[in-house]
Amino acid sequence: MTTVAGGCVVTQPWGYGPQVTGVQALLSASTVCYGMYVNPKSGNQGSLARAGPGSAPTA
Repeated sequence: MTTVAGGCVVTQPWGYGPQVTGVQALLSASTVCYGMYVNPKSGNQGSLARAGPGSAPTA
């Protein structure tokens, strides 16, 4: 995890973990979170979560 102006960047080189709904819900408490997975077979996949636990991610 690294800090950047206005937020942080979470990276994991071994899979789609940071893009999972539960992880995004926790990271998006009182803010917005975008997760992206670069899938070598089907291409880039991403999702957006807002306002933390209980919020539904949007595609």
